[in-house]
Amino acid sequence: MNIKNIATSIWEKEALLHSDVLIVGGGITGLSTAISLKEKAPELRVKLIDASWFAQGASTRNAGFACFGSLTELLEDVENLGMEGMVALVKKRWEGLQKLQSRLGREKIGLAAVGGYELLRGDGSQDAALARMDSINEALEPLFEGTKVFRRLDSKSQTHRFGAPYDGTVIFNPLEGHLHSGHMMHALFRLATDLGVDIHTGLSLENYEELSAGGVLAYCTYGSEGKQIQLETEKLVL
Repeated sequence: MNIKNIATSIWEKEALLHSDVLIVGGGITGLSTAISLKEKAPELRVKLIDASWFAQGASTRNAGFACFGSLTELLEDVENLGMEGMVALVKKRWEGLQKLQSRLGREKIGLAAVGGYELLRGDGSQDAALARMDSINEALEPLFEGTKVFRRLDSKSQTHRFGAPYDGTVIFNPLEGHLHSGHMMHALFRLATDLGVDIHTGLSLENYEELSAGGVLAYCTYGSEGKQIQLETEKLVL
């Protein structure tokens, strides 16, 4: 890459190129981090950069599931983390969804609590998962104030929802739903800018170095010619 440094004035360096916190990545994680920092410490100078003109990753290229894990997914979590670890992970996911709603509002993100469904095959290969459903429900009941998270749909309910009964087993979770990922990201962007986060798109982080006097110097490029600009920050969030 042919990197060309650009000349900057003292005014640009002091007002535009220095920040208390520099966040790399403008997806849901980066924007949520920036928003949380400004909510807790409004005086912080928070800058966020993204290589694209909008977050072109998993934040906007997903199915829009407002979920915290299907039955078989949570059973996999139990295998990896244990029952307590699985419950702790679900708690974080659920609290994250509630935080998203309280920050942005259900209408702005197109959130619809229509429930979630999982189809278990009828060939007997997933009978073990079905047999462990009650134990998962019991572990999750304290988190959801006694609500049974997973339930088996009968043929009548399946016909009502899908037009015909499924040959296997349909597991229903009434606590999940879907949202519009594009609207969600737009609302997060607006909230971040309203809180005073400086957002710069089209900037790619190429490298960074920790300074002996403290802080970090981030080397970023932009434009088709690969021009370089240096951003100074006290904290760098990748």
